[in-house]
Order: sequence, then structure tokens, then C-alpha cells
Amino acid sequence: MVERPILDRVSYQIHQSVESYGGSVAREWPIPGTSPTARADVVVFQGAKPATLIEGKAMYTFASIRNGGTNQKFVTRMQSDLSRLRPANLPEVAVYTLMLATNPRSPIPESLFSLMKKPKAINSALSKLNGHERLAEFTVDRMSALTAKSTRAAEGSLDAGEAYGVGVDILWWLFGPFSAPAHLQIGAV
Repeated sequence: MVERPILDRVSYQIHQSVESYGGSVAREWPIPGTSPTARADVVVFQGAKPATLIEGKAMYTFASIRNGGTNQKFVTRMQSDLSRLRPANLPEVAVYTLMLATNPRSPIPESLFSLMKKPKAINSALSKLNGHERLAEFTVDRMSALTAKSTRAAEGSLDAGEAYGVGVDILWWLFGPFSAPAHLQIGAV
């Protein structure tokens, strides 16, 4: 999945922009007041105080058409990440969640099946919707139907280059800001 490398890159970009005024960024930060294993994916600090938390989730676009569409499962997982922040006493922290969807631009060759996760499901979805562009559109439509527009701060896609000769796009949605802990709700419609 792409969650870790994308969040690492996001963290680095944020670090470059906040460093000059005393800000800093942490990855996998232990969330005070929650379980000992609860960690925030990305935290931006102003001095020693956390100012922004970003939780990430990743999926493949084929999940949009599989078994009637499993995007709801990923929206539920994002909501679960937000819910575990409720016990934390972080009233002035802006909370965001970032959903990433990997969208291969072409079918996965059989010679790569052992290297890829769910290659048959990817190929089936690409075939069923006649290519990656339609699969991306379908995924965007499903995500829009499952989340409240008021919670989507931004969305887009990235050209992620190639993996094993297969072009890849990353669709993304940024939800928030939510003020912790009272209003942590993506608002699935």
C-alpha cells in the first residue's frame, strides 16, 4: 500500500514549510490520554504543542466495485481512527484524515501476480469498467456518495509514476478540519 510513503512525503513537505517558524512534525506520535498503542500518523507541532493531526488510510480503486463497493469499509475505518482520538484532551488541535486510493493504469501482467496485492481483482475491475479512467471516476463517485461534502477539505489525484512497468495514479481525499474531541465525524451520508 501507499499509505506510509505518501504520509512520509506529506510529513517532509510540512516539515519544510513549518521549520522556519519553530514548527516541527512527528510520525507515529503517541496520543496522550488514549490507549498506550494509539498513535497519530502525522502530527504538526507549534513549539511543544500539537496543532494538527493527520490520520491516513489507503485502499485500491477496485474496492469500489467489489461486492457492491467496499468504500464504506474504508470510510468506517477512517471514522474509527477519529473515534479513538475522542479520549485525548486536545481541544485546540485540528484533526484531518487522508484517504488514498491506488489506481493502476493498466492490467497487471500475470508475470507480476506474485509481486502485487490482489492482481486478479485489479484486472477484473479495470476490465469491468473499461479502463483506469472510468474506474477512477466510479471510485470518486462512490466516495462522494459516502461522505458529507462539508467534511471534504480537498481532493485530487497524483501521478505516482510506475511500479514494475505499470503506471499508477493515487486518488486522494482530505477530510477536516475536525476540532478534537467533540466534532470528529466524517458525516457519511
